[in-house]
Amino acid sequence: MPCRYPIVISGPLRRCINTLCLVLCGIALPLPACAFLTPIHATVYEYLNDNTGHYLLLSDPNEIAGVDAGAAGAGWRRTGYIFDAYQYHIALHGGEADVCRFYSPGTNSHFYTANASECNTLRNTNSGWIFEKIDFVVDVPQNGSCQPGQSPIYRLYNNRWMFNDSNHRFTPDAAIRDQMLAKGWADEGIAFCANNSALIPASSFSVDTEKVHVAKECENESINLGSCVALNQLPEMPNVIQPFLPPFYVDQNPVYDFGVDQITGYPDLAGGSGNLHSSQLPGNFAALEAHSFVQTGGNAFGLYVNSYERGTFKYTSINPLYQFTTTPPLPDAWDLRIFPWHDERPHDVVVSFKLEVRTVRRANPESHVYGHPTLQFIDAKSHRHFYFTLQTYGTVAPGDFLALDDSTGRAIVSTVFRSNPAYGTRLSGDFIPCTATAVAGSCAVKTPTDFKFSINRSDFQGIVNAAQKIDPLLSGNVADYALANFHFINEVYLDGELGLTLSNYKLEIFGY
Repeated sequence: MPCRYPIVISGPLRRCINTLCLVLCGIALPLPACAFLTPIHATVYEYLNDNTGHYLLLSDPNEIAGVDAGAAGAGWRRTGYIFDAYQYHIALHGGEADVCRFYSPGTNSHFYTANASECNTLRNTNSGWIFEKIDFVVDVPQNGSCQPGQSPIYRLYNNRWMFNDSNHRFTPDAAIRDQMLAKGWADEGIAFCANNSALIPASSFSVDTEKVHVAKECENESINLGSCVALNQLPEMPNVIQPFLPPFYVDQNPVYDFGVDQITGYPDLAGGSGNLHSSQLPGNFAALEAHSFVQTGGNAFGLYVNSYERGTFKYTSINPLYQFTTTPPLPDAWDLRIFPWHDERPHDVVVSFKLEVRTVRRANPESHVYGHPTLQFIDAKSHRHFYFTLQTYGTVAPGDFLALDDSTGRAIVSTVFRSNPAYGTRLSGDFIPCTATAVAGSCAVKTPTDFKFSINRSDFQGIVNAAQKIDPLLSGNVADYALANFHFINEVYLDGELGLTLSNYKLEIFGY
């Protein structure tokens, strides 16, 4: 018989329309046909407004896109914390509840509750909180606790009602809860229970490009923003040779030199040969392998540095990089500069990559090959730059040092990928020592290796203090520093050769 109740259902629920219709029409029918059905998951994102200090939860993709685009006004950014919820309510084990969302124009703040009594009270009294909607569905604690395996979502209150500035924070991180309590926030217990929660980067930047240019172009903001492979003391590489021929890309290109794969080890990380960038014309394999070249494809780079073309310069390098804008904004425009420690809240900068060094040679004991990620910062007050480097591999014995860069005159603060770096925290990877002669060489680790390093505010303060010893005109305030770029230097000093593959090189900023 026709059902008197209109049902608007999409997605996996469509297969259950008939069964649900019968149930809604009062027919006692078990639901084995719908036993597979689970609510569609929603991801809840935490936002923070840097101007007001207020926190916000969003799960609706349209609202998320709007806030990210500035529709809610200036100052909103993701903290990086997320947790799982449901889009609609279907009882699974009786522990789910709708989350009511309220808005207070007086405090310009949102509030969320899965407590039905609390929701009804706020909706039916002159509380000053306007009910907006049922935002999402969550599991709720039973007897004050979540089920084993679930993440408790703690609710905290800022205790600023007397200033008409009430705001709540909902966080899955017990350490953040404790930090907020130390700042005077009130602990209001466990509000929700999530099957999963995580801290994801608030910002993430990956080096992923086919652009290969001389360094002065890669680091010129008017020409390039984002990824680029920078050539230092090397000519442009205008010739790009594909390993396989169109249209099906299964037939090998006869003018592509597959011997370059053995020099860099590119297929080990990229899963195949990459587009070959060279200053030499295709087809002359001897010339291709005697000059520097770059292989590109996705987020992996095969790099071969040959000092043959260095001329009178001491240093030759190929450096994948990501260039940021360092230009102050026009009045009333968004500031697109990246200030990792622009406020007092905790932030971590994390650098990670995978590396395999395949070829190392040096013509004499005075020559060396080495490589490391470098973070270049600019002081927005003095407009002076400095470098922070993380020694990763090479024929040079590793060690902490402070110095002035030979070519730019900028301060360098350097430490090593090891268990006890002078600054920051090594999360994975150790310095790889290499030995080499003019005809052969090898490194202690011959397989692809993951590296990861973290810098927090305190770490960066130590780095800035060290940089000031070399350049006293630099600001001592970490909030003044923006990222100019991050790059990975793969360098030959004097005469030598270096072949390697670098992949998944990225910088992430976690903001709490």
